[in-house]
Amino acid sequence: MKNILKTTIFVFLLISFVSCTNDKEPVAVLNGFELRDVSESTPPSVLLQDNESQTFIDLEWDRADYGVPTGNTGTTGLVYNIIVKDRDNTDPTKGIVKSVISRTVTDSTLTVKQFNSLLSGLSTFRCSPMNVEITIESVLGNVPGNQLIQKSSPIMLTVTGYSLQPKTLAFVKEGSLPATAPKIISSSSQIINDFQGYMYLEAGDYKFYQPDSCRDYSGAAVYGADPGGVLVLGGGTNISIATAGYYFVTADLTPGGLKYAVQFYKAFGIFGLAVRNNPGSLNMIPMTADGNSNIWTITIDLFKGRVVKFKSNDWTAPLDNLGGVRSTDANTKLISTLGGVGTTITNVEIPLADFGTGLPGADIKIPGTSDGTKQKYKITIDVSKPRNYTYKLELVE
Repeated sequence: MKNILKTTIFVFLLISFVSCTNDKEPVAVLNGFELRDVSESTPPSVLLQDNESQTFIDLEWDRADYGVPTGNTGTTGLVYNIIVKDRDNTDPTKGIVKSVISRTVTDSTLTVKQFNSLLSGLSTFRCSPMNVEITIESVLGNVPGNQLIQKSSPIMLTVTGYSLQPKTLAFVKEGSLPATAPKIISSSSQIINDFQGYMYLEAGDYKFYQPDSCRDYSGAAVYGADPGGVLVLGGGTNISIATAGYYFVTADLTPGGLKYAVQFYKAFGIFGLAVRNNPGSLNMIPMTADGNSNIWTITIDLFKGRVVKFKSNDWTAPLDNLGGVRSTDANTKLISTLGGVGTTITNVEIPLADFGTGLPGADIKIPGTSDGTKQKYKITIDVSKPRNYTYKLELVE
């Protein structure tokens, strides 16, 4: 009985000791931390792409306090994210963007380009002044769902950013709305001399409308035309389209060199050594489009392992596609060339690159070994979305 009593007392003391030890184990808590703007000058309220390399803001923050020792590396390391939030947004699923690169230091200098990248990454981004909040998010632990996250005090700013979208122009028929009119687009947000797009146009009178960089047409600049393909800002006459059909439209807004072109094309055609041994322009085979879709298709036997490209043409004779044999007496005027971008062919849509008329375009190689045998394919090219042209090859059994 005495031994049982001694054993019971020992176990009780051991449990009490372990409990006291656990009570003293450090537990992480969210104590918060401060973020400071330590810039030598006030951050600019308007961001300009010409100043993208200049410093926008210098940030400094206290090391996040979790009440326990933390490291900067390993599975429990402490890292920081920069967060920009649209304060005017009320939808909790929108209006927040995090920096792409997490930081293990407690300061950061953001250039105009870097901050604008965060700002324009907001789903609520607009080209007018935005009330935003900058905070630092500290993350302890690298296992999702088992991390301790806290945020710093905020810094409030009102700033106007610039869009990173390519420039756009609407080609608007008289009496229509710019927002729903066909568009031409430049190659980037900094380029204004290579607007282009393929479109179906009704007969009528047109002008170009230029929105702001966020594609808002409420204060759009309007361009009419003078003879010789010259554009006139705020003046000029309408651009008359006499015949409904497909057109390749281009524009150049370089100051002092404003110009445009509206070129009719009857169809796209397929062209190259995979089509026939003599791949000259007169031997190109035209494709067909349903309705006014600007999505062109053809089912054709192609030589394996050889190459093709696509061209838009203004054929002046009927497009006789007699079982895939091109009528050789039809004259043709080349409008533009579409080639590949070096992507391996699959049965999904692949980008096409527009090479205009001055470049040959990149060859698109048909799958298989070039052994003189053919395989039947259904080929689709979609040029309905400006500068987002695609092609697709589907094997026909």
